[in-house]
Amino acid sequence: MKRLITIVLLVFTVTYVHAQVTVVRGPYIQIATQNSIVIKWRTNTATTSRVIYGLDQINLIYTVNESANTTEHEVELTGLNMDTKYYYSIGNATDLLSASPDQFFYTLPPTNTEREYNFWVVGDCGTANNDQRAVRDAYQTYMGTTRIYGMIMLGDNAYTLGTDGEYQNAIFNNMYEDIVSNTVMWPTPGNHDYYSGADASTQTGPYYDIFTLPSAGQLGGLISGTEAYYSYNIGNIHFISIDSYDSGRDSTNAMGAWLKQDLQNNNQEWTIAYWHHAPYSKGNHNSDNPFPFVDGELKEMREQFVPILERYGVDLILCGHSHAYERSFFLKGHYGESSTFNPSHQVDNGSGDFVTDCPYIKNTQSSEAFKGTVYAVVGVSGKTQSPSSSWPHPAMHIASTDHLGSMMLTIKNNRLDAKFVTSTNSIYDQFTIIKNAGGVQTITVCQGMEATLEPSFPATQYVWTPGNINATSLTINPFFNSFYYGADPMGCIKDTFQISVIQPGSPQDTCDWTAGMYESANELVFVHPNPVKIGEVIRIEITNQSENKFQLDWLDVSGKLLSSNSISNGINIVPTPGKITPGIYFIKVYLDKNIYIHKLILTD
Repeated sequence: MKRLITIVLLVFTVTYVHAQVTVVRGPYIQIATQNSIVIKWRTNTATTSRVIYGLDQINLIYTVNESANTTEHEVELTGLNMDTKYYYSIGNATDLLSASPDQFFYTLPPTNTEREYNFWVVGDCGTANNDQRAVRDAYQTYMGTTRIYGMIMLGDNAYTLGTDGEYQNAIFNNMYEDIVSNTVMWPTPGNHDYYSGADASTQTGPYYDIFTLPSAGQLGGLISGTEAYYSYNIGNIHFISIDSYDSGRDSTNAMGAWLKQDLQNNNQEWTIAYWHHAPYSKGNHNSDNPFPFVDGELKEMREQFVPILERYGVDLILCGHSHAYERSFFLKGHYGESSTFNPSHQVDNGSGDFVTDCPYIKNTQSSEAFKGTVYAVVGVSGKTQSPSSSWPHPAMHIASTDHLGSMMLTIKNNRLDAKFVTSTNSIYDQFTIIKNAGGVQTITVCQGMEATLEPSFPATQYVWTPGNINATSLTINPFFNSFYYGADPMGCIKDTFQISVIQPGSPQDTCDWTAGMYESANELVFVHPNPVKIGEVIRIEITNQSENKFQLDWLDVSGKLLSSNSISNGINIVPTPGKITPGIYFIKVYLDKNIYIHKLILTD
């Protein structure tokens, strides 16, 4: 009798487990805009959809419900605050199904906002094995808690056929689940993504079911009407994802016409394009092979699409397909086979490594000669393979099949930095592109008031002259028109700062002298003798002040502080500073929240 009861209980237990709703994929986020986000997940049985969210992880006060029963859940949150971090949980009408500290998202800042933007680039990642995990772990170690604005996927996102089950293992099972719950994936399709029957013309198949992409121009790109290819803006960057396999590679077809119009409409500071089949490669795929060879797509993309992108000033092109890391010089105008490549196609034949060499400098405002593009093949985020016999391609500055890895991409204002980080946590390659930097800046400042000078690009090291000062900014306090100069330590980019000083009472005088510095008009501060010989003392007399102690600063004509003294009401005998040369100097006295400045001439 006991045995019979046990069997009955077991039957009921099994029945209950099968009826329970569990999340078997996700959650993961898609299409983050300034005021909306799409959240997707899969459950083992059909149920309703609910997302609760808010600004505080333990106080999720907003709710969106979808009443239809489904296993493929897709909920769009709208009306969100711009440039804001939200936390979220998912469930159904009755139960909370998934809540985690990793479940959060950011809405985007306004278009053209300049700040630091970081992206993770993976190519041919979908092997679902420990090599792929090693690349992931190295990325997480390198980036730590740094905010990532997107995960750029260069195709062959799931091997071998791009089936739904292969995607499950390549992305959602012990792979990227704690990343994609808070980082938007921006994929492009590779040939393996189509082998399970996915179709660009009908937008069907696992690739199109799994990803929700901005085909309607939700992020500022031109409406493409298809998820096979699309564009979007993040900050001051324009991204373009192109389908190099199933959408037709003739530049006069629908995708080519869309690309031209998209680029014509683009006014972002940076343009980055990516697709699967690399236009320059001598990895296990050879960009010289014509159609109908297996590599014909590479040649056609180079001939049909690269000229369009270069004509509109694309800065960086990212691809996969070859299971190698290959990175070009700064290039322009090469559309033929590798045998036709020559030095005239190199805008810059340096490394672009701004640690040991000058960056690639791109002046888009004045001269065609300074335009150029870097091409990178990052097809080693899941596996490597031996290269072609003619390895490496002559367009490449560096190439290797020895390293698994991924690329970390950082754009800050007019500076782009890319680093290839291996699965063993080393930086194998890095390069920098800086746009529209250097030259002359004119700074206008009221006499004696502070002004802060900044380099024309985000500098990590910078040297100012006069003074040979190492600092990423310089605060000056000038009294006369002057010049300052700055450059990176290697002298690659040089800035000239022309300081125009407005004198009190001059025709240009619109300064608020009551807010700070002005020369004493009613002579509350007496300074004599003037001129005075170096090494002698001067007499500084202060009268009718409410305070007893005051600060006296000695400045040169550029406003640089030479020394400070403490003085008091009455007559003060003050020595001239040591180790100075004859010339014009200034003394600045701080009295009752006002600043009095006297010019002093020192002689031999």
